[in-house]
Amino acid sequence: MSARKFRLEVAERASDDFRSIQAYTLAQWRVDQATENEEAIHDAFEMLRTHPEPGKNREDLRSGLRSFPVPGQFILYEIARDTQVVQRIVHQRMDSSRALFP
Repeated sequence: MSARKFRLEVAERASDDFRSIQAYTLAQWRVDQATENEEAIHDAFEMLRTHPEPGKNREDLRSGLRSFPVPGQFILYEIARDTQVVQRIVHQRMDSSRALFP
């Protein structure tokens, strides 16, 4: 029996974050690194669809918010019934509170 899969929604700001991460990586590093980043983020999304709870509780930033690490970044997401809503993808050194409340 396979695990129940949640829907995954990616907020516009998180999509913008992903594009910015990829553009920076391509400019600073190489295509292989950008591909690795993309695969890591997509793998994390798929994992969150089947196991929504592994992320760290981030109630300190916003009620219901969780974070999940991927190499160099954190995915900030919320669980809403049967849907995971990815709010932001932020660099590990970025102040997450500023990411949510610019």
